[in-house]
Formats: sequence, C-alpha cells, structure tokens
Amino acid sequence: MTPQEKAEELVRKFNPFTYTAVHAHNTSYEYTDAKKCALIAVDEILNHDPTLPIEGELDNYADDIKLSAIYWQQVKTEIEKL
Repeated sequence: MTPQEKAEELVRKFNPFTYTAVHAHNTSYEYTDAKKCALIAVDEILNHDPTLPIEGELDNYADDIKLSAIYWQQVKTEIEKL
C-alpha cells in the first residue's frame, strides 16, 4: 500500500469516530478531526521504541526499522496534504 493510500485509509477509518452533534451539519470538521486522529496515530508509530528482535533476525533489522520509519513519515506527509 502506498503512503498516500495508507493516509487516506487511516483518515477514512477515524472519520466515523469524529462525528459529534456540534458538527452534525459540517462534515469538514469531522474530516479535520479525523486527520488529527490519524496524525496522532502515525506519531505514536514513529515515536515507538521497538523491542529488540529475536536472535537470528538481526541482519536486516536496522534496515527494516529505517524503511518502516521512512514509510510512516511519508504517510504522515500524505495525511497533512489531505
């Protein structure tokens, strides 16, 4: 899944949970709130301190962490563009 697709998916998943009676007739508020929720989720992923892998998986571990961080940073950028 591309970073843009993941960004859209996250915002879409949070959108139903951002509905409030105050915003009942203004969907732009819901969308903005859903984006904020998605950004919080991605920040949590980016700030997570992963545990050490089990023995035997150390070869590509650093590369995997780096690629994962790059991917989630791209997702965050895509959410901000929405």
